[in-house]
Order: sequence, then C-alpha cells, then structure tokens
Amino acid sequence: MHLLSIPCIVIASINIYVAVYYLFFYFKFPRLDEHLPFAFLCASVGLYDIACTGLYNARSIVEGVGWQSVQFSAVNGISVSLLWFVAIVTDQKRTG
Repeated sequence: MHLLSIPCIVIASINIYVAVYYLFFYFKFPRLDEHLPFAFLCASVGLYDIACTGLYNARSIVEGVGWQSVQFSAVNGISVSLLWFVAIVTDQKRTG
C-alpha cells in the first residue's frame, strides 16, 4: 500500500461515517430536508477519496485510468449533491 493512500482512507472513512449519520437523521426527522442531500454529498466525497486510494495504489496505466473514471463520476455526484444541498439550505425554488 502506498503511503499517500493512508490519509485518503482515513478521510473516506470519516466521510462515509458522516453520510450514514446524516442518513439516520433524515429517516428520524423527515421534515428536515437538508439531511438527505448532505448525506449524499458526504458519500460522494467518500467515494472520491476511495477512488484516490485506488489511484495511488494502481499498478498499471489501465487500472489508473479506471480509478480516474470513478473519480470523474464522483465529482459529478459531488457537484449535483452540493447544488441540491445549497438550494435547500437557501430555500431556492425550482423555476420550470
């Protein structure tokens, strides 16, 4: 295991824990809408960190490109979740 992947594993673990924690809050208090998008945001960041760990430990270019593909997908999830979370927190309404 590459030394640079250890902080990524720690950060991914923290993000996944926070995602599960806020998902629990979403099911416990369904009237508060901001818990679900924040849980998805944390899960997306955790997935990105897991992909970083895989990229640091890739043994070939093909394997590295596969992990970068997962990273790009996670960035899409981060972007959508962040927009969703900000829209709920700032009480933005959809137009259209």
